[in-house]
Amino acid sequence: MFLQTQIQSRSFQHWIWNENKNKFLFWICGIIVILEFAVFKLLYPYPNFITDSHTYLLAAINNQSISKFPIGYSKFIRLFSGLTSSHIALILFQYVLLQASIFYFQMSVAFLLNLKQWIYKPLLVLSVLNPLLPYISNLISADSIFTSLSIFWFTQLLWVLYRPTSRLLLFHSFTLLLTFSMRYNALYYPIISLSIIVIARLPIKTKVISISCIGVLLSTYLLSTSFEYKKLTGNLSFIPAAGWQIAGNALAAYEQSPTGWPEEHIPDRYMELHSAITRHIDSTNPILRYFHRDLSYSYQFEQSSPLYTFMHYRLLKDSTTTPLKQWAIMAELYGDYGLHLVKQRPGDFLKHFVLPNLRYFYTPRKEFLEKYNMGKDTIDHISMYWFGLKSNKSPVTNRALQNVIAEFFQVISAISNLVFILGLVGTCLLGGLSTMGNYATVVFRTTLLLWITNFTFSIFTAPIVLRHQIFPMIISYTFGGILIIYIIMEAKSTSTEEFSVEEKGYPGKAITTTLINKIK
Repeated sequence: MFLQTQIQSRSFQHWIWNENKNKFLFWICGIIVILEFAVFKLLYPYPNFITDSHTYLLAAINNQSISKFPIGYSKFIRLFSGLTSSHIALILFQYVLLQASIFYFQMSVAFLLNLKQWIYKPLLVLSVLNPLLPYISNLISADSIFTSLSIFWFTQLLWVLYRPTSRLLLFHSFTLLLTFSMRYNALYYPIISLSIIVIARLPIKTKVISISCIGVLLSTYLLSTSFEYKKLTGNLSFIPAAGWQIAGNALAAYEQSPTGWPEEHIPDRYMELHSAITRHIDSTNPILRYFHRDLSYSYQFEQSSPLYTFMHYRLLKDSTTTPLKQWAIMAELYGDYGLHLVKQRPGDFLKHFVLPNLRYFYTPRKEFLEKYNMGKDTIDHISMYWFGLKSNKSPVTNRALQNVIAEFFQVISAISNLVFILGLVGTCLLGGLSTMGNYATVVFRTTLLLWITNFTFSIFTAPIVLRHQIFPMIISYTFGGILIIYIIMEAKSTSTEEFSVEEKGYPGKAITTTLINKIK
């Protein structure tokens, strides 16, 4: 454990398929996955349709190139419908892909860090048995596919650090592109990928080609999306959703501020919009506003929000404008207005948006995972049409169970982050990162980079919800658990005799003899 001192002669595939203990573990996990899915479908025969589902399905039906959300998931379900319209097949594919990504990640970590069986087997089995995974996979939303691709993406980074090849780097580039097309949470992924490629043991020429490949793929996607919006609205824009998001975040803080923003500081360009929003806030109950914790979401997506009311008022005379075009046209104004509010009162934004998000990062909101099918017992017509359903009834055996599991994983998310940070701090205090070997040190630093960027991106950009934090939660509890085990074993160590090991590529390591005997 943590003593990866040289590139292993055996291959990863050989380690899994030719070692009986790992092959047996694979089949055990496969049986668990099948049984878990079968039981889940007895409880929830139909998918979980949420607000986002309508947008994804509508874009798939119309074969749109752009939508309110990244178009990747709509393209995926349209492609999948060419094989079958079965909702069970779609959910099964999402579930198996998610479990496969977790198996790939857990076994890669075990192989690359030379973990003993008693360490990686429980981590893998607990991950596969995770009762939240079927619920995430059951959503008609990009969450399951995005989580799977994110896990594949991060695992590929570990392999790039260990044994980079041209084929791996090419696959990594396309994985990054697919992930980027699923959800805007991946906006910071290219930064991490490029950082890892720069420090990887690669020839300069290979690094340049790899970075160029990522740049070309992502730029092509960005430009094609931007030109589609330009054809629609006349404005070159990649993420109109960002404008609505910025406005929603700023207004969530503005509405909670006891003083608000004086109108004399509002430029003329925003005055009409600002007056409409002020009238809306003045007309709502301040007590209800205080206890409303989804203000940013309501501003962005609820038709009763002043942003939608103002949009309909502004574009009232243009009856030919589609809802998507109306939404995209207003994005620039709303984004600029939101940024203006934040710049005027950054302290209020930090107090009323960022600080609450810190709490939600610790215990993410359940959001759509709180109620199956958003508490409704019927299915909308678009979903019925897409999946060929004959009845609009949504049968479910136990509606309360989903909320119980979501509440449980709010706690698990908090514990995962806490364990990872405490494990990393404790290991550093023990000098562990300097004794683990170069590769293990880089792996944990990469994991810390991911944790910090996800933390920063999450608390500043959007209200934090549980379904968006599955990927970082899996990463945190895996590496956090490994670090805690390291600390426990170090505390039990009775010998302090050290020796130096000099090997090609990993010079100058000081490791404890007793630690090797106990962990290896």
